[in-house]
Amino acid sequence: MNHDRMIVQDEKTTYIGVTPADFPLARTLLQGGHEQGTIITGKEITPWQWHGFKEIDGYRYISCDPISLRPLGTLFELKEQEALDLLSRLAHAISILPEKVLLTSFFSFDSIYLTDDGFLFLPPSICDFLEASRTEEELFENKVQWSNPKYFHQEAVAYQLTTIAYAIFYEGKSPVRESRVRQDAYQAVPLELYRPDAGGKIAQFFSQRLSRNSKIDENLHSWIQTFDRIKDIKRDQEFSNTTERLDQFIEKQTKRASRKESLRIHKVRNLVLMTVAVIVIGFIYTIISNVLEPPLTAGMEALEVASFYYDGYNNLDSISMDDALARGVDNPAEQTLTYLHVTTSVRQAYEFESGFIPASQWVESGMPDVDPTTLVYGISDLSLNWIDEDTLKADYLLWSPVYADEETLQRDVPATPSHVVEELDMAIKGKYWEITEIRTISNEAVQ
Repeated sequence: MNHDRMIVQDEKTTYIGVTPADFPLARTLLQGGHEQGTIITGKEITPWQWHGFKEIDGYRYISCDPISLRPLGTLFELKEQEALDLLSRLAHAISILPEKVLLTSFFSFDSIYLTDDGFLFLPPSICDFLEASRTEEELFENKVQWSNPKYFHQEAVAYQLTTIAYAIFYEGKSPVRESRVRQDAYQAVPLELYRPDAGGKIAQFFSQRLSRNSKIDENLHSWIQTFDRIKDIKRDQEFSNTTERLDQFIEKQTKRASRKESLRIHKVRNLVLMTVAVIVIGFIYTIISNVLEPPLTAGMEALEVASFYYDGYNNLDSISMDDALARGVDNPAEQTLTYLHVTTSVRQAYEFESGFIPASQWVESGMPDVDPTTLVYGISDLSLNWIDEDTLKADYLLWSPVYADEETLQRDVPATPSHVVEELDMAIKGKYWEITEIRTISNEAVQ
């Protein structure tokens, strides 16, 4: 497991590597400094605060007060008994985590760090950011190879701790790393075939939890009790050679995995054909439905249609705006609106608030100071006037968000205005007024 770039230290600050610097930074994390991680030492629980982001040599780090840290994966570099004792302490620490950072499923290795005498658990928002930024290979190394999709909640945590314990006994290698193991219903190679000296109750502990037909149900506390009983059992110094049995097991497993893969490919091929057929039928149905369904602007006069179109700026709703446009007319703000809509929706999902204020509402309120993570966007001071019988002039202020500095979380103003003048060609298409062309006459920043 690659530990490069994970931790950088200087006299006053510790930096923990998170993503390449060019990976998009979710604006919701600008208030991430308010969300705490957790340090657990024995039974003592201490909140941990990070301060902000910093770019070092093309990589993005989060900064915190000086603290001695090591990546979790370095436990495989310890002597076997030391690593088993450390894993036991980790399990105990996970069991007393506060509810906000409680691990309820498989965790990623880069979300937990070893301190001198305990463990640092990064805040959930940073963990989500880490996972979103990882390549498939990095996700596999840090999480997938230590997990089994049939487990959830505390059973998942117990299963992952079991795979880590197995790896301590066997060269730091996960028992379900190989594809043949995962294709064979996650049947791990019995530990005693790799380590004949770790037989008896030790081997039984793993076979009960890592076999194809494993049905053991246990929460984290029961796992800890069982693991603490077997981790100190002395290994047998006299044992027989198991190389032949190991070779036979792997050969049989490879054949089973190959047969299952062939069946899987056959099923996938049939499923793809069926899916394509359903998509084509659904696509045709959608086209017909859209043609027959009246637009949201049905029954509106020309001025109302234009006003409806500009309302979309303050609602971050480019889809509704399309109902005011004739077929083939591009919405010049579509990309911006789509990006802002996705950003605010993600924040709504994680924090139960979008962090968005329409510019019209903000201006009407007297342009007050707002939280530096709040996004202000939209238009204000809209006026619509006829130039001739089928052309409208739109005059308004377009407010664009100013984002806070990543390190200081400060900004001078939440949004800056541009004075925009546009001409809209209006026409009746069938039964409804539509905008048939949008021409930008001027777009100037307001000082």
